[in-house]
Amino acid sequence: MQDVAERAAILAIADISGYTKFMLSRRKSPVHSQMIISELLNSIVKSADSVLEVAKLEGDAVFLFAFK
Repeated sequence: MQDVAERAAILAIADISGYTKFMLSRRKSPVHSQMIISELLNSIVKSADSVLEVAKLEGDAVFLFAFK
């Protein structure tokens, strides 16, 4: 078995509040709604880029981390 070094990490999940309600209220223009959500997620990723790394994009959330 390999030795695994323990490292402290910071974990963050940025979730768009009201995503489902927003998407359901704009059923007539789903493409436009998805473009808005994509821009919000891109803004989150760009804002965190210098400090946190993206682990995963999942629906309306971004999972980020950084090792201390």
